[in-house]
Amino acid sequence: LSKPKKEYCRRHGISDEKRHEDYRAQLLVAAPEVLIVKLADRLHNIRTLGVCSIDKRRRKIIETAEFYLPLIERVRPVYPLVANLIDEKLREAIREAKVEIKPPNCPT
Repeated sequence: LSKPKKEYCRRHGISDEKRHEDYRAQLLVAAPEVLIVKLADRLHNIRTLGVCSIDKRRRKIIETAEFYLPLIERVRPVYPLVANLIDEKLREAIREAKVEIKPPNCPT
């Protein structure tokens, strides 16, 4: 399960918004096992945001909080321990990433 490549979409007149919308729709109907893999991958991505620009970090944090965290609820009934662990670790990684993008003189 992956997003169509940008080049393919440009050649076929598919907007980035439509590409993301289709990907999200696929995730919403995906099997819990697929979601676990996607959530674990997102956790790794959030933990390694340090090499990205501040704008990209902000976008990824917002996307994770608004879209990926709610997906955990689809996994929780089938794999409660895994879901709880991913939920906890993702939220922790988001908190740490948010701290890293704040200016030094900004209150927490």
